[in-house]
Amino acid sequence: MGLPKQSDCLKLFGNPFSAGWQDRNLVRVPSPYPMSMGGLHVPAISINKVAAESLARVLETIAERCGHDPAKLAAGHCDCFSGSFALRTMRGLSTVSMHAYGLAIDFDAPRNPLGAAPGKTFFKPDSVLVRSFKEAGWIWGGDWKGRRDAMHVQYAVVG
Repeated sequence: MGLPKQSDCLKLFGNPFSAGWQDRNLVRVPSPYPMSMGGLHVPAISINKVAAESLARVLETIAERCGHDPAKLAAGHCDCFSGSFALRTMRGLSTVSMHAYGLAIDFDAPRNPLGAAPGKTFFKPDSVLVRSFKEAGWIWGGDWKGRRDAMHVQYAVVG
């Protein structure tokens, strides 16, 4: 299965707010390098099982491109996890978020604020994290017109 369309997620995965949904649809993908959220160590990312193999490959690609060097991973902000699975709607909207389907991940939210102009975020199209996810087919919120979301990558096509 390729990337699902956002509009098909309810049909494909069911209601993420329903009992047992998380157990049926989510898995944890271990990070091959040290990652943290603030001061908390993040050993694995909760993600929809349809995206798990791809996420594992992307994280390994990032680690390889940084030579498995914690200093290089930190310099690229690849180690700054800001969240994945969360039962919620999209910020400011009533549509279910791709985070609720376990199909989205945020990295380094403090330096990549929602809605910020391209010159006002850390992540750029050539950032190791962004390149690695996009090359694997993931969608980067920094490419969106209108309300950009440079912290955000998702395993779902907009629409």
